[in-house]
Amino acid sequence: MMLDVGLLILLLAVSLWLCWSAKLHQDTEWSGEQAADMASGLILAAAAIGNLWLQISGNDSAILLLDSLAWYAALPLLVSVRMIQAAQGLGMAWYWDRMIWGRVLLALCVVFELCRRANQLDIILYVTAASGAVSLILMAIKPLFKTELFVLASLWIAMSAAYVLYQPINISGLLIPTFLILVFKLSRHIPPTKSH
Repeated sequence: MMLDVGLLILLLAVSLWLCWSAKLHQDTEWSGEQAADMASGLILAAAAIGNLWLQISGNDSAILLLDSLAWYAALPLLVSVRMIQAAQGLGMAWYWDRMIWGRVLLALCVVFELCRRANQLDIILYVTAASGAVSLILMAIKPLFKTELFVLASLWIAMSAAYVLYQPINISGLLIPTFLILVFKLSRHIPPTKSH
């Protein structure tokens, strides 16, 4: 139980850090990508808080909904933002506003419900894992190769393979992909080191 609580606290911290990293910078307008990252972070934080409450009180009334939103909406939304950023790195002018990202989130919820009714929820996680791998690799090599980003993308691929094999069901399983995306996001803004 203590390990579960510790992992949930870490997931909550990483989710809040993700929200903090998506905050507005001074004298800038809120971009759609920032809003999508913020929404994902808030969903993940709500799921972590709900599961922490479950550990303390034993009341599991809304946990299934929060867990489903975290696995099948928040994580795919985070990966969708990375997909669009990878497309931007390839020269495509795909800069979506908050309204479009809101519709993407709504579409992800519809896809979740359709897959749930067809008993095919694993497909969402497989597509999310593969899309994340392709997106992170593209972002690591375009427009300029960055070793640290390539390492993070490789870790994503290893994590995806482990998730496909072991299929975690616990909400704390979202700690690793959320952390990798957060570190990847923060590392993109570090200039590459010059070789001597």
